[in-house]
Amino acid sequence: MFLFTREERVERKAPEPGKRLAAVYFDAADVPGAHMSMAEVRFPPGELGPLHEHEHEVELYYCLEGEGTVICAGTAFRLSKGAALYVPPKTPHETRNDGPGDFVFLAIFAPCMPLSAMRSWKRSE
Repeated sequence: MFLFTREERVERKAPEPGKRLAAVYFDAADVPGAHMSMAEVRFPPGELGPLHEHEHEVELYYCLEGEGTVICAGTAFRLSKGAALYVPPKTPHETRNDGPGDFVFLAIFAPCMPLSAMRSWKRSE
């Protein structure tokens, strides 16, 4: 069994020009043989993430705070607190915060996706 708390997470800032922040909860580096991975992601107002897709992984967004839009294969999905969005593998998607406050969500990946890129970001100030 593994327990991960928000207080133990290190929030890191994406490379410029990005302003988004991420705190990795776990991946296979923390849980050997993990079948999923998870990070808490924070987009400040106006932030737009890159268009991308995952070859093998499902990405599940679960909104914790604020509002944002995820555009999947050209269709916009509006997320607010308590909403979840399932994004299948090989689906082009991008995330944006077009609301007035921070858009905070859990990004859950299955099968487990290494989150080493997020771990390499600099600590937020």
